[in-house]
Amino acid sequence: MEVVSKNHPEKDYVEAPAKYACLGTRELVIFDPDRHGPAGFDHLFQVWRRDESASMVRVHAGDGPAYSEELGAWLFVTEGGVLRVADHADGSGLWLTAEESEAAARREEAAARAQAEAALLATLRTAVVDLCEAYDVPLDESRRVYLVTLDRDSLESLRAHIKYSRDWPTRQG
Repeated sequence: MEVVSKNHPEKDYVEAPAKYACLGTRELVIFDPDRHGPAGFDHLFQVWRRDESASMVRVHAGDGPAYSEELGAWLFVTEGGVLRVADHADGSGLWLTAEESEAAARREEAAARAQAEAALLATLRTAVVDLCEAYDVPLDESRRVYLVTLDRDSLESLRAHIKYSRDWPTRQG
């Protein structure tokens, strides 16, 4: 990938394809976000590929999206002028940056923790209901509603109280 510079656009447009051909590069993408290229070459993207004669041949010139065979993905520019890579020409299947990957991982971890906590709370509520049934502790609708409002520690405390005293605490719902 060559990003066209303001000071030396000829280097990227004229010299780069020949230089990369000599280096054995299979594909070259010239990205010109500020359109510094000469007239007729001032596209956001140019894609050059090595042909059978070991020369670089321009296979794409335009504003994108541009397909990279080497990446097996599409290159495009967002409204903010940021170069992005995606699995599909419409931008879907976006390849995440390191920061985006880390943020997604944090969101997934938080969702997994929340799901685990919800499952634990459901299990604790079921344990309280089961103890009430086993010990004939009255469990009317107001007590069932009250159970839903309790956090983990409060449910554990209530479960322990019912288990050992076999009654509903008098200070609670």
